Amino acid sequence: MIGLSDSELIKYFKNGNEGAFEDLFRRYEALVAKIARKYCVPGYEAEDFYQVGAVAFYKAVLSYDENVNSTFYGYVLPCIRNEIVSQFRKQLLLIEYATDFEEITTVLESCEIHTIEKSEIVDEEYDNLLHAYRAELAELLSERKILSPLEKKCLEGFIGGLSYLEIAQEHGIAIKKVDNALMRIRAKIRSRGVGD
Repeated sequence: MIGLSDSELIKYFKNGNEGAFEDLFRRYEALVAKIARKYCVPGYEAEDFYQVGAVAFYKAVLSYDENVNSTFYGYVLPCIRNEIVSQFRKQLLLIEYATDFEEITTVLESCEIHTIEKSEIVDEEYDNLLHAYRAELAELLSERKILSPLEKKCLEGFIGGLSYLEIAQEHGIAIKKVDNALMRIRAKIRSRGVGD
């Protein structure tokens, strides 16, 4: 199937040929990886963004219509990029630096990432997203038996705008314990579908 066009492979796949999808994905795998490597936030690596891009690719294959869209490449590229950028923004709002854009910029620079500009997140949109996440976090905190006592303490500090260091000092624990607790909380949030 190597000599087939993207559109032909998509038709074969939609008719039940799984191998056609694998061949098509191999053509675009490097593109997905290249986009994913541009993004990095603490606790969410390029491999995680690669997985997001791969899922976006799969959805794009299913929704592609050659009668409406010019080329598959022209269609799939923004699908992959938009999904990864969307996940990138969500992750930024779940880390301790999400209370202030300048601190986010510092995190990005520390990762050597320069893919986001302040103009990309309108202040009002940013404030609305942050408010929505904090509301979800507060709701999670109020539910019983979802968070451990340590996770609740760390989340309370996070919602209150404390840094990892300040949370650690307040409760007499190591910063790594705070980081681990907040990572577990993020996993629980994702399992509940928050931010999807």
